[in-house]
Amino acid sequence: MALGPVAGLWERLSGWQQGQVEVAAQAELTRLAGMLERPEMAPRLLAERLTDRLEETGGEALVERPFPWLMRRGVVQRQACSDHRCDDGIRLDTGAERENCGKVVHIRRARRAKIATEVDRSCPI
Repeated sequence: MALGPVAGLWERLSGWQQGQVEVAAQAELTRLAGMLERPEMAPRLLAERLTDRLEETGGEALVERPFPWLMRRGVVQRQACSDHRCDDGIRLDTGAERENCGKVVHIRRARRAKIATEVDRSCPI
């Protein structure tokens, strides 16, 4: 269930790469389960993270290198602050937005969008 959102990327991996992603995903599930009141929600939480990150990327078709994307961007937690329960400004244990982190995440996303716009302008098709 946890890796369901990235099934298309999974198919593009070699057997060794699939094994490495599986180990990383299992480690993340174990870590998530340890901080949740309802540990059985860990697979759903990881699936939601992968779905959100794919949406940020623009979908599976825009992921050129699935293995690094999964290992460095998809499966891993992105803390917006020093709280170990924070992932992109959301508290993993409650699902609530972290007010301070939301500001940091908003600033980071705005900065990324500005850079993307500048790149688009400087590199016309």
